[in-house]
Amino acid sequence: MPTDNITAATELSSRLVTDYDANATAEENIAAGATILYQVRVDNRANSGTVYVKLADATSVTVGTTHPDVIFAATGSKITSFLIPEGHGFGLGLSFWATSGSLSSVTSGPGGDVIVHVNCT
Repeated sequence: MPTDNITAATELSSRLVTDYDANATAEENIAAGATILYQVRVDNRANSGTVYVKLADATSVTVGTTHPDVIFAATGSKITSFLIPEGHGFGLGLSFWATSGSLSSVTSGPGGDVIVHVNCT
C-alpha cells in the first residue's frame, strides 16, 4: 500500500512517514538517504498478537534475508510509541517492514492492518 511521506518542520522531526498497511513488504529508503530516527508509533489494534516492526540501515531490503538493525515489538490490540530522544542514525537509508515473528527469517506479515508512523529527519 502507498505511504504518506510528508516533509514539514515539527518539534520532533522534519519528516513523518505513515504506512497505513505495514506488512512483510518493505518500505524502502523512506528518507531518500541518511537520516536520524526519533519515533516509531505502531497502531496494532487490528491484531491480537504482537507485531514486530523491523528497521534496517539500507536503501533496499529482502524480507526474510536482510537482518534488521532495530526491532520494535508492538503488543496486540494497542497503540505503542517508541521514542528515541537522542535519535538513532541510519547512514545509508531507512527501510522498514512488519512481521508476525521476531526472527530475521520471518516473512509472514500481520493478519490485520498495522499503521506505522515514522518520525525522522
